Amino acid sequence: MITKQTEKLRQVMKDLYLSTEVQCALFDEKGRIICEYPREMVAFCGRVRELPELKARCFACDRYGFDKAKANQGTCTYTCHMGLTECVAPIIKKGTVIGYLMLGQTVATENIEEIHKAIDRFPVEEHRSQLCEELKELPHFSQKKLRAIANVAQMCTSYLWLMDLITMRGNPTAFAIEEYITAHLAEELSVERLCKEFGISKTSLYLLSQEHFGTGITLYIRGRRMEKAMQLLEEKSMPISDVAQAVGYMDANHFTRVFKQHTGCTPKKWQKT
Repeated sequence: MITKQTEKLRQVMKDLYLSTEVQCALFDEKGRIICEYPREMVAFCGRVRELPELKARCFACDRYGFDKAKANQGTCTYTCHMGLTECVAPIIKKGTVIGYLMLGQTVATENIEEIHKAIDRFPVEEHRSQLCEELKELPHFSQKKLRAIANVAQMCTSYLWLMDLITMRGNPTAFAIEEYITAHLAEELSVERLCKEFGISKTSLYLLSQEHFGTGITLYIRGRRMEKAMQLLEEKSMPISDVAQAVGYMDANHFTRVFKQHTGCTPKKWQKT
C-alpha cells in the first residue's frame, strides 16, 4: 500500500485522534508503519519496550492483530500482553487486505487488575512505580465505548480508500505467496515447493522476496513461523512440542534453538511471562 496526499492523510489521523482520544496508526499490508498521530509513542509502551523480550512480545501482539483482522476480513479488538486494549481494522480492496488502521494503547476499565499484575512482574521497583504512573495517563474506557471506537475505525478504513488517500501497490504474485505461506506454516515450505506452486524460478523467487518482503524467502518464512509461535505460546495452553509442530518444526529442540535465536528467550520462558 502507498499513500497519496500525505498532508491530508495526516489531518485525517489527527481528527481521528481528537475525536477518540486514542493513538492511531496506519500500516501497510506487511505491518510497516506509514503514518501515526501523535508521532510520539505513549510513555507506558515506550518503557515496556525498553526490555528486548517485551519489545518482541509487543511486535508479536501487533502481528496477531493484523493476522486476526486479515483472517476475519473485519475489525479485531484484542488485549496485548500488558493488558492494554487495541483495535485493528483491515483496509480491504477487492477481497485483498492492503493495509491496517490501528487504534491502541487504551485501558478497558474491566482490565485494570490484569494490567497491574503484568506491571508487578517487572523486576525493578522503580520501573513498576513509573509504569503505574504512566498507566494513569492512558485513556480509560468502558467496553461499550471501546466497541464504538472499533466501529469508528472500521468506517474510517472505507473513508481512506474512497477519498483516494491510499492506493494499492505490489506484485500480485507476492501477495499470493504471502497468503500461501500463512496458510501452510505447519507444513514443509521449501524453495522448491514455492517455485513449483507459483511457476517461477529460484532466482525470481529470491528477487521477489527481497523486493516485497525485505529479506530472503527462507528468513521470511522463519520470521512468520516465529510470529505464529509467539501467538500460540501466549495462549499458554499448548505444549511446546505442539506449538513447534503447528509452525512446521517436527523437532522441538530445533524449534527451541530457532525461537531463542529469534526472540532472545526460550519458548518455556516466553510462555511463563
